[in-house]
Amino acid sequence: MTIINLMDENNVVLYNSELFTKMVPAVQELASIINQGMGTRIGQSTVCSQKMHTFDPQQPQEVNVLQDIDVGQTCYHRQEPGIIYHLDIFHECGLVDHHLAAENVRSAVKVYNEHCSDYSITASNDGVKVDFIDIQTGTGGGRITGSLDYGKKISLRKAHSNHVHVTMALSQRHLSCVLYVIMAVENAILACNLELRRNEKVKNVKGASKGKFDLSAYADKSDSLLQGNDSSAVLSFYQKDKDGLDLGDVVDATQDLKEFSGPADHHKNNSKPASGVNSRRAAECLVQKGIIELNEDQGSLSMHGKQCRSYLEKYLPEIQAHLRKVVRSAKYPLSQPGKNKTLQSKKKGCAGRNSLHYMSTDHEFGELEISQTVTAAARKMVEQEENRFQISHEDLRYTVNPKKRKIEICLLIDASSSMEGPRIRAAKMLAKFLFLSTADRMSVIVFHKNRAWVQVPFTRDLEQLEEQIEDIKACGETPLALGLTACLQYIDKTKARNPLIILLTDGVPTLGAITNDPVSDALEVAKSIKAKKYSFTCIGLKPHLDYLKQLAAVAGGTFYAVDELENKGMC
Repeated sequence: MTIINLMDENNVVLYNSELFTKMVPAVQELASIINQGMGTRIGQSTVCSQKMHTFDPQQPQEVNVLQDIDVGQTCYHRQEPGIIYHLDIFHECGLVDHHLAAENVRSAVKVYNEHCSDYSITASNDGVKVDFIDIQTGTGGGRITGSLDYGKKISLRKAHSNHVHVTMALSQRHLSCVLYVIMAVENAILACNLELRRNEKVKNVKGASKGKFDLSAYADKSDSLLQGNDSSAVLSFYQKDKDGLDLGDVVDATQDLKEFSGPADHHKNNSKPASGVNSRRAAECLVQKGIIELNEDQGSLSMHGKQCRSYLEKYLPEIQAHLRKVVRSAKYPLSQPGKNKTLQSKKKGCAGRNSLHYMSTDHEFGELEISQTVTAAARKMVEQEENRFQISHEDLRYTVNPKKRKIEICLLIDASSSMEGPRIRAAKMLAKFLFLSTADRMSVIVFHKNRAWVQVPFTRDLEQLEEQIEDIKACGETPLALGLTACLQYIDKTKARNPLIILLTDGVPTLGAITNDPVSDALEVAKSIKAKKYSFTCIGLKPHLDYLKQLAAVAGGTFYAVDELENKGMC
């Protein structure tokens, strides 16, 4: 099918009074193919259908149209098939600015609606609705009339590095609009200095089952209005992620976060109750997001709110549990040289466990261990061949209660450009959770570009923490060695007691502090953490888990991985 250029060299849509007449044959042919449940190539670069498309990443020029899998039913959970049109416009591998592509599509649809009105094809208010068009490229996507701050997931962007994906709700009488949209996207691709790529073969395939395809890598950031009426039950993964973080942002500044995120080991005296202003702000924000519903001034979670809560309950506890474990390890070390008044028995009891024995000169006792005491006395009777069972002072065994020590937490946050968006917001939320989960002082150190600084000094003031971490912005490179060095210097300067360093990062360092090798520099600083016997843990994201594990090992600490799955093949 051959289509007509609708834009000039400046990407401005051209008005052509003969446009509809010229398009009639192409649109009729396209309608016939669509009505047969098939897909087709339009021009050289575009595949169009109402079905799912797949391709082999090794042979992207060959595209399969899965005739039995309606894109609206599969991706948008619509009841009726044949509502959503699916366009994939292919180009050489590279990044197409999704903001530019969306702007071009909006302009093209506007001109199309003007043409419809001029030719009295439809009423002025019955044209194509731009709110019902979604776009995705290698840089992001979303609804073309929305913020376009979606589609940032690594696997999703990578899957669209060679084509622009467009879905739109359209009645067949407006099928001509598809051609406008295609040309708008093609001009955006060319404006990004990328070449269009021809599809050598479009194959219509029957018998494919949607159960064979894992769509988890594609179920990401979406503000789409194409969802069916039952979509509330299948809210997109990213929307739960995004609104879940929003919910945490407005709630976790109060005591409610502890109840919302699950029970935490905290001290009520160390957190401040929410003021009336904060409570009103939180309520207004949650109502606007559709998370809570107000009925006679009484708030309750909406269906969407319950799903957001479920998201937090599902994905946060693992990280929270890891942090609690690390904090406990720092508070209750395995040994406290110079403070331990107990002796380890060289012999084992019947249960095969070492027992702790207080000397008769000691005057500190825990709870009496009956079974261990009886076992010790019985063993003595057998070994000494006594005829009578008796318990002497030296047989007594007590539970040793380890002393809880104060720690001071230093949270080190990577604020490089790769942490922008949901990741940096999640880091802030985690900082608040950590603060509310412990009675110990906490500080926040941030690093990005070519600097590292103390964002929040050691404090137990919740309002101070909330106010100062909100100013953290993600941008620039990753000077990890600089961040670790700043952390150690601050700990030494403040003479912090039993410091615990928690590093939040998503990648390898890109800027050195000692040499021109940023990776080695960070490992060298990590050795100092181990040498000083500071507690350390790293919470890291793919794809650099191996390096972060090595970093944690060199620092003598622990590592927790937050996975990000990557799948290929759908488009």
